[in-house]
Amino acid sequence: MSMYNDYNEKMVKTNNYKRSYGCCIHHFDEFCAQKSIYLFYKEKNMKKLFAFILVAAMICATLALSVSATRGLVYNAPKGTPKIDGELDSVWDAAEWTDVDLPHGADTDTYGHSARAKVMWDETNLYIYAEITCPSTEEWNDTFEVYFDENNDKEAGYGGDDTQNGFWKDGVREGYGTNNRALFIEDCAVNVTATQFFVEAAIPYFELEPKGGETLGLEFMLNIEKADGTFIQALRWNVDTASGDPAPWQGTAAFGEMVLVDA
Repeated sequence: MSMYNDYNEKMVKTNNYKRSYGCCIHHFDEFCAQKSIYLFYKEKNMKKLFAFILVAAMICATLALSVSATRGLVYNAPKGTPKIDGELDSVWDAAEWTDVDLPHGADTDTYGHSARAKVMWDETNLYIYAEITCPSTEEWNDTFEVYFDENNDKEAGYGGDDTQNGFWKDGVREGYGTNNRALFIEDCAVNVTATQFFVEAAIPYFELEPKGGETLGLEFMLNIEKADGTFIQALRWNVDTASGDPAPWQGTAAFGEMVLVDA
C-alpha cells in the first residue's frame, strides 16, 4: 500500500511539473515572440533615427559653409597727400565714399547713427577721412575705428603689420585698439557740430613699403556709445559677425580689402 501511495505521489508531482513546465514554455514562447516584434520595431526606428541624424548633419554642414562669408568688399584707394585739417579738400574728390552700415548682430537698429569714409595713400601714410552722424554729439560718444592689415594675410589674430585705431570727437583715442598707432599718429584733425564730427588723419605704415597695385586688408567700425560709456550698437564695413565672421578686433581673417591705385 505504501509503494502504491509513493507511486501516486510521484505521478502527481510529475504531472504538476509538466503543467508548470508547459506554462513556462508557453510564456517563454510568448516572450520570444514579443521580443522579436520589439527588435523589429527597434531596428526600424533606429534606421529612422540614423536617417534623421544624417540629414541633420548635412544641414549643419551646409550652414557651416554659409557662415564666415564676408561681404567681399574692395575699396580702391587713390594716391594723394591731403592736408590734415579736418576739411574735405578737393584732393579727396578722387576718393569714393564707402558706407559703414552693417550691424554687428541681430539688432539692426542704427539708433540714428551713420558713418562713411574715404581712404588715400602715399609712400609715407594711409589717410582716412570719416564722417560720423549721430542725434547729438553731446549725448553720444561714438568711436570710429580704422583697421589695416598691411600684408593682407588674414590671420586669426594680429601680427606686427596689423593695427586697430580709434578716433572720436576729441581726436585720436590713445591706448584704444590692438596694435594701435596712436603714439605715431602725429597728424589728426577733427571738426565737430551738433550732430556730426569729421575725422581726418594720417596713419603711418609699420612694415609696408607701399606701391601701386598692392592689396591691403581694410576694415571700419562705428562703435556707438552713450556719453556715459554705455554700449548701444556697432556698425561694420565688411566683417559680418551676425553670419559667423570673427570680430575685427579678434583678428584680420574677415577684413575687406583695399587696392592702392597709382593713378
